[in-house]
Amino acid sequence: ESQIFLINCRNVEIKNKNFSNLSVGIEIAYSENISISNCNFYSCGKFETFGGILFINSSSISISNSNFEKCDCSISIFATHNFIIKNCSFAKFEVGLLAELSRRGIISNSIFHDGEFGIEIYSCTNIKIRYCNIYNNGFVGVMAIATIGLLINKCNVYNNGYEGGGGIGIGQSFAEIHFNNIFNNAYYGLYADYSIVNAIYNYWGSFLGPSRNRSLHMRGDIAYGFMAIIITFPWKFLPVFTVDVTKANYLYHPLNNKWS
Repeated sequence: ESQIFLINCRNVEIKNKNFSNLSVGIEIAYSENISISNCNFYSCGKFETFGGILFINSSSISISNSNFEKCDCSISIFATHNFIIKNCSFAKFEVGLLAELSRRGIISNSIFHDGEFGIEIYSCTNIKIRYCNIYNNGFVGVMAIATIGLLINKCNVYNNGYEGGGGIGIGQSFAEIHFNNIFNNAYYGLYADYSIVNAIYNYWGSFLGPSRNRSLHMRGDIAYGFMAIIITFPWKFLPVFTVDVTKANYLYHPLNNKWS
C-alpha cells in the first residue's frame, strides 16, 4: 500500500510528513511540478517493494531536506525528467537512489551510507551528482550502466565495497568524474567496462595517484577497467575541498518509537 498516491497531478507540495512501515510511502505517476520536503521515511519497502518514494513518468520533481532509513529502495525514479534531490540523508538501505530511463537529474548535498548500493543509474542522460558523501556501503557507492552525460563532482566516496565491490562502477557509459576524494574503497575506487571515463583531478588516497594493478596495490585506490578508456592523470596530490555535508541526523528514533 502507499500512504500517498498521486496520478496525473500538477503543482503539488508534500511537506512535514512522516512515513513508516509501508510498502511505498509516496507513489506518483504521470505528474509534474511535485515538491517533497522535510519528510521522514522509516522502514518502508515491506515485502521487497520499492520503499520510500516512487516516481513514474513524471517531470519537474524536487525532493529536499528529507531522511530515509531502512527503506529497501529509498527513492525510485523511472522515465522521469528534470528532477532534483538535495539535502537528503539515506541510511541502511538496499538502494539509496535508483534512476532508470530518466534524464536531466541533479543529486546534491546528500549522504548515502551504511547501505548496499548507494546510487544506481541505468539508461539515463545528463545526471549530475555533486557535493555528496557516499560511504560505508556494502557493494558499490555509485553505479551507472548505459548512461550518457554522467558527472560526479566534489563528492567524498570512501569505505565502500566491503561485501564485494568498490567506490564507483561504470558500464557502457560516458562519464566525467572530477574533484572528488575517492579513497579506502575495498576492491576498486573506479572500475569501468566498455566506457569512456574522464577522471582527472581526483584525489585517490595517495599523492602517487591511483593504483592500476589489483595485485600491486601500492598507490591509492585502484582505477582500472576492461575495454574502457579511463583518464586519471593529472590527479590531485592532496584531498580536494568539498562542502562539509553534515552526517545524517535522523528525526526518527526507533528505540523509543517516536519522531522528534
